[in-house]
Amino acid sequence: MTFKHKLSARLALLRTVFLIAALEGVAACNLSTLLAALGAVALVLVTPATPSVAVGATLQLTATLLDATGNVVPAQITWASGNTGVATVSTSGLVTGVAAGSTPITAACTTASTTWQNTAVATQIGSFTVQFDATPNAASIDGVTGLSQGAAAVYTDLAVAVRFNTGGQIDARNSGVYAAANAIPYTAGSSYHFRLAINVASHTYSAYVTPPGGTEATIGAGFAFRTEQSAVTSLGNWAVYADIGTHTVCNLTVA
Repeated sequence: MTFKHKLSARLALLRTVFLIAALEGVAACNLSTLLAALGAVALVLVTPATPSVAVGATLQLTATLLDATGNVVPAQITWASGNTGVATVSTSGLVTGVAAGSTPITAACTTASTTWQNTAVATQIGSFTVQFDATPNAASIDGVTGLSQGAAAVYTDLAVAVRFNTGGQIDARNSGVYAAANAIPYTAGSSYHFRLAINVASHTYSAYVTPPGGTEATIGAGFAFRTEQSAVTSLGNWAVYADIGTHTVCNLTVA
């Protein structure tokens, strides 16, 4: 049996996820969108297989991500409701029925590759905080996650950037170089929580990361925006890219 047949067989086992508000309406979880977004993920298993929830009740959805060899990819996913007037879903996948009707419940992550992946965010001109979870999918990768004014096409478009570097460490861009206040090694397949405190007006930011099961560590405090972006007046784009290996980024928040 070829891999293609095996994958098709696995996908055939997936069940459409239904959310029933009261006894009316149907909402499908857009698994095809999720599969397309996650280059390192070949299969998504959602449980329970045929869920339903009444208005005012809650239901916990769980998604397990598998790579092409059947290994679990430990990246977290972002859940969202297409119509919060019908049903809401928390960042952990807890669905609450609000009213009768139908709405899609979707999940999404982004996997970095040699093609720039850009997502527009609310334009920021002052101080704000960005948080996300990132998982290196191999050792010794070269993968960046950062923010730019518009869609990024080259490294110099990024004003702010954190990186899984080829030396197995986490660092961040500080003006003309990558640097780190502490030695922070990373492990393939582990999810790291990043927090970036950014000040557009002063063109500086501080970057922090929490390893799995650990405490928050400082990557850099008061780092300067990349040299080429030292005069940028706003940031409104989130970008990921990797020229060696891949990493999966989920749960982006901007506040």
